[in-house]
Amino acid sequence: MEPMETDPPDITKSCEERNRLSLEIEALDIVINRCTELVNFPDTDDNHEVKAILRASIDDTQRKKDTLVTPTNANNAKNKKRKINKKDSVEDFVFPKKASRPVSPLPSEPVTVNNSFSDLESENDKDQVAPEENNETAPPKPKPPPPIHLKIKKNIRDQLKSINQKFPDITNKSSGEFIKLITNDVEEYHALTNFLEEDKDFEFFSLKPKPIKPIKIVIKGLPIFTKTHEIQSDLEEEGFTIENVSQLISKKTKTALPFFQVTLPRNANNQKIFDLKTVGYMQAKIEGYLIRGITQCFNCINFFHTAENCHLKPKCLKCGKEHPTRQCPIKERQENPFCINCQEYVHSACYTKCSKFPKPKKGTPLTANKTFESNVRREGVSFANIVSGTAPPPPQSTS
Repeated sequence: MEPMETDPPDITKSCEERNRLSLEIEALDIVINRCTELVNFPDTDDNHEVKAILRASIDDTQRKKDTLVTPTNANNAKNKKRKINKKDSVEDFVFPKKASRPVSPLPSEPVTVNNSFSDLESENDKDQVAPEENNETAPPKPKPPPPIHLKIKKNIRDQLKSINQKFPDITNKSSGEFIKLITNDVEEYHALTNFLEEDKDFEFFSLKPKPIKPIKIVIKGLPIFTKTHEIQSDLEEEGFTIENVSQLISKKTKTALPFFQVTLPRNANNQKIFDLKTVGYMQAKIEGYLIRGITQCFNCINFFHTAENCHLKPKCLKCGKEHPTRQCPIKERQENPFCINCQEYVHSACYTKCSKFPKPKKGTPLTANKTFESNVRREGVSFANIVSGTAPPPPQSTS
């Protein structure tokens, strides 16, 4: 008799049954936990009966949970024995033998191959050697020196002609009241500067290139009464070449500060001064001299350069005439000085709030002094009167 064909078990039904059982078990666990928390409360005269009911509920719920978790005997009986087909048995299985590796043939003599294009090679090609690759990176091209600013005058055409005859490789560019003379290297920069200095008719100013700029440092940590010549002798004993040593002065109070500025020629040995820890048998701090704000020349009262490299006609800071400020006959302080920049009798030419004073670049604002304004101000009474106790009493309000 042929065996009866049966349908395979439905897998989706078994999955739904498991999900249902797991949800019921989780619900029973929640009931058991909540009842256990209530039972653990302290005993009182009124809650004995309630706790007994809760314990009975916990036992009943635990039995329901156990019946869901423990499998039935019918399922155990089905899973006890399972027919073992002959196909599932491994008793009669025989492992295959390992296949033998094929033996490679004996090595034969190399086959000679002739180059049929050997006749095309020339003798020059044979002697030619492939060039070696140069892995060394080329040094960076040095930056050109800063331009020299030549003032535009009525005879500017003749001046440019004489400059181009002497220096045909330089270029120029107009910039306001000046013409920028751009050189190619430091040697040409020095030669052009010397050429312009020989003729007093050339009015110009220049900026020193960084390779020839002096090193300027500030020494901090020394007593305020330290002598500048003592600092210079101490640094020279350490092997440094010193050009100048000066003590800085406060702009507001005009009194000496415990800071000393030192100027040195730029060379490899003087660069080591930043590693110096002691000066004059005292520990000191060496910092680079930093110029903040807009640079103003004390020779021509113009901006963006210094008097050291200025060859323009001098102008007085007090009266505006063509002579140096130190030679001005005006010695007393003026209430309404003349400004040669805005041409008004309001302030001096170094006044930072002048309308012609250059504005700082974006990102570098001028830090103004913070002022304090009191809510209670009295006319005719100064701060010194209040501190010394000589101020008159405040008027009493008649409200």
